[in-house]
Amino acid sequence: MIALRVLVVLILHVAILAGMIYTHIERLKAGRELTMTVEPVDPRDFFRGDYVTLTYAISRLTPKENETLEDWQRGDDVFVTLSQSEEGAWIADHLSRELLKNGDAPVIKGRVSWVQRNWTTATEAWAGEFEPNFARPLEVKPDRLCPGGCVEHIAVTYGIESYFVPQGEGRKIEELRNDGKVSIVIAVGDDGAAAIKALLIDGKRVYEETFL
Repeated sequence: MIALRVLVVLILHVAILAGMIYTHIERLKAGRELTMTVEPVDPRDFFRGDYVTLTYAISRLTPKENETLEDWQRGDDVFVTLSQSEEGAWIADHLSRELLKNGDAPVIKGRVSWVQRNWTTATEAWAGEFEPNFARPLEVKPDRLCPGGCVEHIAVTYGIESYFVPQGEGRKIEELRNDGKVSIVIAVGDDGAAAIKALLIDGKRVYEETFL
């Protein structure tokens, strides 16, 4: 009986793993291809072992005019509708908590990893009946402390922040990245999930994911 239970658990684990691999392969095959411009990264953190650390314009989102990011918390899922800048880079156009399609605009799913707040404070004088005056934090709404809200930006991860490269290639890629020669091709599924499909140097595919 115990052996049977172990076998069932093993089969379930294999089935789950196979399902994950199948989903990843299908996303690479059928997902919409987007070429992402790689943003500068601290050189000390860019290369870790055989993995290249990657950031993008959509990794750090700031509030637009007449918008606020106050409702976003660390761990929240976020769907980011993308548009292309004049330079051709994919940038964030709209944020939502649900997958919203707007014509042919691609939507990528991420997760809030950090919320950067502006801790500007205000004080007021307070005096008790028999107490001297002193300053204390002023408890007011955020919009009275920080124009436009207290959240300066949110950091978002999309599962495309690292890429495995052959041993010994990391430093060379780091130098090319510093020269603005590295970009990444991602595949985005209908559900917004993304996966890295290829690494480009000077617009040419140098490393590419295989389906096996």
